[in-house]
Amino acid sequence: MDNFYIPFNVKQEDIKKILKKKLGIFSLKPFSLKQKDIFTLGTYIYLPVDVVSFTVNGEVKVKANDILREWKEKGDNYKEVNSYDIKYRVSLKYDNVLVLKNTILTNDVFSSIEPFNLNEVSNSNVFNEAKVLEEDITNYDSIGKNIVRDALVKVVKKDSHQEKKLDSHNLVFQAMLSKKVFIPIWLYNYKYKDKDYQIIINGQTGNASLEVPKSILKLIFLIVIIFLLILALFTTIAYFL
Repeated sequence: MDNFYIPFNVKQEDIKKILKKKLGIFSLKPFSLKQKDIFTLGTYIYLPVDVVSFTVNGEVKVKANDILREWKEKGDNYKEVNSYDIKYRVSLKYDNVLVLKNTILTNDVFSSIEPFNLNEVSNSNVFNEAKVLEEDITNYDSIGKNIVRDALVKVVKKDSHQEKKLDSHNLVFQAMLSKKVFIPIWLYNYKYKDKDYQIIINGQTGNASLEVPKSILKLIFLIVIIFLLILALFTTIAYFL
């Protein structure tokens, strides 16, 4: 195994406590699904990820509107606006971003169990051995989404106009350093009523992504309770008015 890995801090007995808390009586799981059923097919794995550091520079264009006046006429709403195209220079720096490079987990599931503390990597010299990548940044789908999101947030914070949206962007990376690191994952596959489900747990922090069947009876009960609470609230308000 590669020397660069994050050790497991979460033991199997810890997982039982995590699942007991998340799959308690107040969850929407069916009563017939027992915790012991989930532990039938479980294993721990070290999952390879790329840890990358890079900088991005470029331009972001925003369409902005200033609302001059608003009015209502014959039941329809109208507003008069001044529209602008605003360009911003954006410079972003990303340090030690974890990028999934396999098909075991989706990016969404991986994001739900992050973060991982890279200070616990077994070899402190891991980033001294990083290599410069020559590939296009767009190959890293999860990174690409972060770039656009961060750029937009940065622009919107600067923009004082009342309405604004991202129109286009032209962002390129300057350099990228990469190193493969193995991260600890607890993986549980179980079957309930002939359907397969999966639970993923961060072996370092205990953050969990749970795929669990929903109980229709519990869901209906919850809706009824919410309805009765709202009804009681309106009845109380009407009584005092």
